[in-house]
Amino acid sequence: MVRSGVLFLAFCAALSWGGPAQGRVTAATAKPKRVTISAEKPSVVSITWYAKGKHTPEDLVRVTMDEGQFFLGDRKGVFLDFAGEEMTKEFRTGEDGTYLIAFKDRVTLPRAIVEQAAAENKSIYYERRFTDHTLDVPVLAHVIFQPVRSVGDTLAVTGLRLNFPDKKGWCHIGTGESLKAEALVEVEGSGMLKGRWEIRKRPFLNEYRTLRLVHYPVKEEIVLGVVSPELPSEVSGPVDVRLVITEPKPAGPPPFVSCLVLGTEDTALEATEEPGAALPVLSPSGPQPVDAHMRIKWSADQDYRFFRIVFLRVDGGVMAAMDAPRGVREIEVPPEIIAQLEPKTAYQVKVSGHR
Repeated sequence: MVRSGVLFLAFCAALSWGGPAQGRVTAATAKPKRVTISAEKPSVVSITWYAKGKHTPEDLVRVTMDEGQFFLGDRKGVFLDFAGEEMTKEFRTGEDGTYLIAFKDRVTLPRAIVEQAAAENKSIYYERRFTDHTLDVPVLAHVIFQPVRSVGDTLAVTGLRLNFPDKKGWCHIGTGESLKAEALVEVEGSGMLKGRWEIRKRPFLNEYRTLRLVHYPVKEEIVLGVVSPELPSEVSGPVDVRLVITEPKPAGPPPFVSCLVLGTEDTALEATEEPGAALPVLSPSGPQPVDAHMRIKWSADQDYRFFRIVFLRVDGGVMAAMDAPRGVREIEVPPEIIAQLEPKTAYQVKVSGHR
């Protein structure tokens, strides 16, 4: 009888309490996740932490981010120090009860910690813990700081090549398909490589926009493989991507690679995993505007399964493409292709044969 009374009082207390609803933080992450810092001076880094969870729909909840902790190497390494302040946010969930919130953090890495990590050739592991008011097991998120010593002008970029590692030969995909580029950077020396991935696509084909910053510690490596983030492919048309290296600056302009995104309304292309053989184009004889009167002619001394005709901008970026069937050596440009090209703009035509 006593136990029943206790349970009844607890139930009444729960009904009368007007605080945040019960629930749980389900995941947390940070952006950026990895940062290269100088090993010779204190660093201040801005980080955005994200926490998501699910509670009662449209109810008040409270999420807390505990103060940060520094560890040497990883979270099993030596504890170094605390950092930052505890932060709490109260808010109402959406109609489905889920939420995603952000905490802004500006963390200072003391010089002593940075020098210790650099002396032991280890990174600094910075961790934050996230809990809700129910005090469930905390969800953890972290950032890796990599100290790198400045070596003056000893770090140099001697070569830079870009490609689409999952695509053989000329690149084309359907809308919504996954696409990433890879840069192979040849370097000499040690230090900090800095740059940014840039992309240009419709409707802004004349300007690049930054996709992601790159901070890469280099320790006497010869070739670096730097992979881009996922490239947007929701809109049909050409996609150009490049890696612009800002430190140390390489000689010459940054190269780029192109991929053509094809929508369901575009001319379908034959499936192939080989680049094809380049064939002589007889007409047009050079870059020209493309209109309904243009006929493309080429020569081929072998029998190919089909021919691929690609229209390139003067800078080498792909703009449109079409296929011609076996046995054909001349074809007119269909309206669907003309609609993808800019009027009164000169394009280079290339033809390849595929077996």
